[in-house]
Amino acid sequence: MVTAFLKMISLSSFLLSAFGAVFFFRNHLISERKTVAILATLGLSRKNILRIYLQQNIFLSACAALLAILFALLWGRIFPQVIWHLYQFQLPASIPFKSMLGGFALSILTSIILGMASFISLFRIPPATLLKPLEGRKINRILALSLFFLQGFYFFAIAIGNSRSWMISSLSIGIMLGSLLLLGLFGWTLFQGLWKIRRYFHYGLRLALGNLRLGHEKSLLAFAALGFVTLSLSLIPQLQNLILNEIQSPQGRILPQLFLFDIQEDQAEPFSEFLSEKFKTEKSFHLDPLAPMIRARLEKVNGVNFDRENEAKGSVGKESTEEIRRRQIRNRGFNLSYRDSLSDAEVLVSGKFWEKSGAAGVNKITPPEFSYRESAAQENANLPEISVEKDYAARLNFKLGDHLLFDVQGVEVEGRITSLRKVRWTSFQPNFFVLFEPGALAEAPKTFLATLKGIPLDKLSPLQDEISAAFPNFTCLNLEEVIKKTVTLLNKMAMLIQLLSIFALGIGLTLLWLIVDSLIKENKTTTMLLRTLGETRKRMVFFYTLQFTSFCLSAGMAGYGLSLISVWVVNQFLWQVPWHPSLSIFLTCFIGSLTIGIACSVYAVYRGLNEPLRGLLSQMHN
Repeated sequence: MVTAFLKMISLSSFLLSAFGAVFFFRNHLISERKTVAILATLGLSRKNILRIYLQQNIFLSACAALLAILFALLWGRIFPQVIWHLYQFQLPASIPFKSMLGGFALSILTSIILGMASFISLFRIPPATLLKPLEGRKINRILALSLFFLQGFYFFAIAIGNSRSWMISSLSIGIMLGSLLLLGLFGWTLFQGLWKIRRYFHYGLRLALGNLRLGHEKSLLAFAALGFVTLSLSLIPQLQNLILNEIQSPQGRILPQLFLFDIQEDQAEPFSEFLSEKFKTEKSFHLDPLAPMIRARLEKVNGVNFDRENEAKGSVGKESTEEIRRRQIRNRGFNLSYRDSLSDAEVLVSGKFWEKSGAAGVNKITPPEFSYRESAAQENANLPEISVEKDYAARLNFKLGDHLLFDVQGVEVEGRITSLRKVRWTSFQPNFFVLFEPGALAEAPKTFLATLKGIPLDKLSPLQDEISAAFPNFTCLNLEEVIKKTVTLLNKMAMLIQLLSIFALGIGLTLLWLIVDSLIKENKTTTMLLRTLGETRKRMVFFYTLQFTSFCLSAGMAGYGLSLISVWVVNQFLWQVPWHPSLSIFLTCFIGSLTIGIACSVYAVYRGLNEPLRGLLSQMHN
C-alpha cells in the first residue's frame, strides 16, 4: 500500500506538470490566432493547420521527454545509494530501456490527449481575426464533457498500470481530479463573489481583484496549482501520523508488550502458574486470557465445495492487488478460535453475537459422515454460531446465515454465520477472522496465544528470557521492539514519499511563478498608469502585497481543507481508525502559503515597479 502511494505521489506530480504544460501550450495557440487566420486566408486547409501545430506540440513534448530521461539517468545513479542508506536494499543503478521508451511515449500521448480542446479550437478561429480580435466559437458542452471524461479515464488507466490496485487508483485519481475541479470552482466562486461586492472594498483591494479578474483562467490555474501542491504536501504527513499514532498508541488502549505463540494445551496451566508467581512481586503485570487457535480448512459453503482458485498461473503478473489478495485469502488455511464475548478491539456491525449463558453446552464436532438434515429450522438450531470479520467476509462473499463446513484435522465441523465484526488489528491482541461460539471446538486439537502488558521496560527483556528458559518451545515476540522497528521503517518510507512530494512542490511553484509573471506583464499598463497619475510606490507595494498574499493564503488554506477531506475518505476506505487533524501541519501550511504569497509580492514589486514610465507609450501603442 505504501509502495502504491509512492507511485500515486509521482502521478500527482505528472498530472500537475501535464496540466501546466498544456495550459501554456494553449496560451501559445491563443497568441497564434492571427497566424492561423492568415494561413486560413491564404488557402491552407484547417487539417493542414492542425497538422502543423500538432507536429509542433509533439516536437516540444519529445524534447521535454528526452531531457526528463537524461535527468532520470543521472538521478538513477544517486537514488540507489539513497535507498541503500535508508533500507540497506540494493537497487539496480540502470533504468530499463522499456521504462525510458514508455516515459517518452507517455509524454507525447499526454500532450495530445490533454491538448485536444486546444487543437479543436484551431477549426473555430474566424479569418476576421485579422481585422480585430474575435473569439472563436466555443466547444459545445457535450464535446467538452466527453473530452474531460476521456482525460480522466486516461489518467485512471495510468494509475491502474502503476499501482495495480482498483481501490487505490480510484481513491487517488478521484482525490486528484476532484481536488483540481473543486479548487478551480472555489477560486471562481470566490473571485466572482468578491467582484460583485467590490464597491464596498478599499481601493487597493478593488485593484487587486481587477488584476486577478483580467487573468481569469491563469488566475484560476494558479489558485488550483497552489492548492493542489498544499494538498499533496499536507496529505502525506497526515496519513503518516494517522498510521503511526494508531500503531504506537491506539486511542483508548494499552498495547501488549509480549506476544506468545505455540502454547500447548498441557502447558496452559503451568504457564499461568508460572506467571502467578511473577504477579506476586510485580503487581503491574497483566496477562490477557489465553486465546485458543485451531488450524482448519474450509471445505464447503452452503453445501457447495469451496473454490480455492489454485490455477491462477496464466494471470500472475497481470492481476490487480485486490485480485491477488483475494486469491491468497481463498487459498490460505484458517485459524479458528472461540470465546464467549467480544474483545475491546472488536465491534459488532451486523447480526447478533451469542450469549455467554447459552454457549457452554454446545458440542458440535461431527463425524466424517456428516449429512444435511431435512429440517432447516432444526439444523439452524443445532449448528454452532460463527462470527466473521466484516472485510474478510466481503472478500470471500460470506453473508449472514451462510453455512461453513470446516475440516479440523480430519473431522468436519459446520457452523452458521450469525454476526459480522469490525476488528481493530492494531490492538496487537490475538484477533481472528473466524470465531466459533464456545463449546463447538472444545475437543479440537489446539494451541494457545497469550499477551502480556504492564511490564516495566527495565524488566521486559529479563522476563522474556525467563519465559524462554522455562518454556523453550514458546515463541515470544517483543512487541516493543517490533513496533519500534515498524515505526522506524514507516518514517523512512515517509521520508522517501516527502522527497517525491518535493518534486510536486517544485513543479507547482514553477507553474505559479510563470503565471504570476504572466499576470504582471498583462497588468503592466495599469501599473504604469497608476504611477503616472501620482500613486506612490509605497501604496503600490501595499497593493501587490495585499493581492498576492491573500491569493496564496486562500489557495493554501483551500488545499489544506481538501487534504482533511481526503484523509477522512482514505481512512474510511482503508483503515477506519480514530483520527484528528494535526495543528502543526495546519500551521506549516498557513505559514508556507503566507511565505509564498510574500515571495510573489516581492517578485511582483520588482517586476512591476522597476519599469521606466516612458515604456507606457510603447505599451499603449501596442
